[in-house]
Amino acid sequence: MRNPIPYFIQQQYQKEKLKGQFKAASMFVDISGFTKLTETLMHYEKNGAEVLTQVIFNPLVKSIYDHGGLITAFAGGAFTALFPLKQLRDI
Repeated sequence: MRNPIPYFIQQQYQKEKLKGQFKAASMFVDISGFTKLTETLMHYEKNGAEVLTQVIFNPLVKSIYDHGGLITAFAGGAFTALFPLKQLRDI
């Protein structure tokens, strides 16, 4: 499990900087038909949502973190990710 608070934000917090901003690219992912797909999988296997998590979400989330991004929100079959610009990560 990854720490949900990026290191550069933790550093600012330790310096008692409780406000701030950074430039980033954002990405919104929404899996169309997620609820219906989960319900269908549950007819065949008890843990339909867990299957989707392992097959779809885990690789996506890993890829986002591997590329310097972070997940800011999950909602059903959707999530939002931010990719801070590299030159601002270590401020």
